[in-house]
This record gives sequence, structure tokens and C-alpha cells, in this order.
Amino acid sequence: MRIGTKLAGAMFALLVAGSGIALAEKSSPPPPKITGLVCDGTFQLVTGSVDSSTEETFDGPVHLVLVDREGDFVEVRAQAYERGILVPEQVFTLGGGVHAGMTDTADAGLVGQAAALVLNDSTITKAPAMPENPDDLMVEITATDMDVMLTQSLESGPEIRARVDGKPLVMTRESIATTELFLDRINGDITMVWTENRVRDHKVPGAIRAAKVQLRNEKTFTGSCKPVAQQTF
Repeated sequence: MRIGTKLAGAMFALLVAGSGIALAEKSSPPPPKITGLVCDGTFQLVTGSVDSSTEETFDGPVHLVLVDREGDFVEVRAQAYERGILVPEQVFTLGGGVHAGMTDTADAGLVGQAAALVLNDSTITKAPAMPENPDDLMVEITATDMDVMLTQSLESGPEIRARVDGKPLVMTRESIATTELFLDRINGDITMVWTENRVRDHKVPGAIRAAKVQLRNEKTFTGSCKPVAQQTF
């Protein structure tokens, strides 16, 4: 009787263990869907100063990698060629964590392969540094069957009273950087806007001390995207 009881208990334990393994395998998420895009278009750069601004226009591509997990876009990577120079890669992870969304090693490998395929040389890409205070970083990615929209806002530095848009003593952060992306999923049209507002000291001739002034730089990219498979090199 004891042998039979022990045998039954062992079989039950084996069944439970087997069920646990099956459940673990069943609950593992599917691999993400990764899409590489090459976008050709035009950059418009507006550099602000205290009393005026300068504008510059030039052509160049932007390379995108979109990471879709179970129908939701969780990460977007963007890298641009500006005047023939490859600028550091930007990584936008849903929720605000830079590089935090792709914690799975296999997923990270897939994304890396896609980025290398789009860029044709992954050794020259650079990842952005982690912000000092992650609470100051906000990333939103929304998508429909028609489009994909992304907004990132990163604030850093202390709060300062400065002249903002001609108004004196406005409370603002020392640096406010935003990135916005709109991608039409039907025709591939894309618009990206990078904006940087940074407080600088400005001393008027004859003044006793320098005043704080917020300066604004804005870069806009408009173009059209194609999947890597459709791009001819």
C-alpha cells in the first residue's frame, strides 16, 4: 500500500511538473515583429539666437526600425544622415525608458539585426545616454491602421526664470527637448520634428549682469519611407 501511495504521489508530482513546463512554454510571448524603413527627404534646420534666427535646408535619409509586440508598437529607433554624417541613433521606448523595453536577449538581437540591415553598418551607430532622472523623460507611441505617431519630451537641469518668447521671468527648465514623429502607414509619408529649448546667459552692452534667455533650435524632416526589402542599393 505504501509503495503504491508513493508511486501515485511521484506520478502526480511528475504530472504537475510537466504541466508547469507546458504552461511556461505556452505563456512565453511571441517574438516581436520588426520592420526596417529607409526614408528619403529634406531637412530644414532653424537655429535661434537672441535677436534673430538662421535657416538651412539640405537633403538626406532617415533610417527607422519599428518594433511591434503583439499589435502594439513598443519601440522606435531613428538614425539620420545629415550632410553626409551619420548622427547618433535615437531609441524611443514606450513608457519612457531608453533601452528598457527590449530586455529579452533574443529580442535585442533581432532589433540589432534589423538596425544593421537598415544602416548597412551597425558598427558606426551610437546609443543615447541614459538621462540623469528618468522621471523627466516621457515617451508616447500610438498607432492605428492608418498611421504611427510618437512624442518624446525630455527635461533636464534646474528650474530657471528666463525670458521666453519675449516674456520676462518665465519659470522654465534649463533644457527642454522634444521629438515628434508622424508616419503614414498607407503611403509612407513621414514628418519628424526635433525641438530644443535651452536657457543661455545674455549680457546686453552696458548692463551690470547677464540675463537668462531661452533659445530655440528646431529641425524638421519631411520625406517618404519604403521598407528595406523595396529599397534598391
